Amino acid sequence: MFANLLKNGIYLAGVATLLMLVYGGFSFLVAGSDKEGTAKAQKTITYGVGGLILVICSWLILNLLGSFLGINLNNFNICLPDSTC
Repeated sequence: MFANLLKNGIYLAGVATLLMLVYGGFSFLVAGSDKEGTAKAQKTITYGVGGLILVICSWLILNLLGSFLGINLNNFNICLPDSTC
């Protein structure tokens, strides 16, 4: 379940970044010579790319930590006392 959540979260972050880039680009084009509008559009684009970089870095840190420790952090197995794992 955690692996699916992680994978879907990365896909969702990619889609959100794409939407923010499209919105920011459209806002930038519509703003024209309005300095306040262009600054807002540039912030939208910057925050979108920054968010994607943050998600990718967290995924890389999780995988690096897992390979360093020798465990798979993308797949959680919870063993209950009455079950077999």
